[in-house]
Amino acid sequence: MKVLLDTNALLIPFQFKLDIYSRIRVLIPKAEVITLSECVEELKKKKPRVWKSVIDLGLQKGLRIIETLLRVKTVDDEILEYAQKHKCLVFTQDRVLKKKLLNASLRVIIMRQRKYLKVIG
Repeated sequence: MKVLLDTNALLIPFQFKLDIYSRIRVLIPKAEVITLSECVEELKKKKPRVWKSVIDLGLQKGLRIIETLLRVKTVDDEILEYAQKHKCLVFTQDRVLKKKLLNASLRVIIMRQRKYLKVIG
């Protein structure tokens, strides 16, 4: 099963010192952890000082970056479209994106109490 990380999920290991990659694999043993190239670009813009460290850590932990061409207006819409097409779980802390995903009957991974991951939906 694919687990798609959005931009804020990529930052969790640095913000909360939580190894999300091993936690995801405990939650979903054969998870393939991915992110979209648009999320990497968004990360470069939002966090120019740490984006390279964030991506390097992810790549070391098995993160795959999926090249996509932004066909919709926002990165959140691209995540929603990709998740629907490929039946992915999406890891996000973004309330608006989470609501869109749940309304589309997709499952979402969220962080609880800054140390636990939980699947909802």
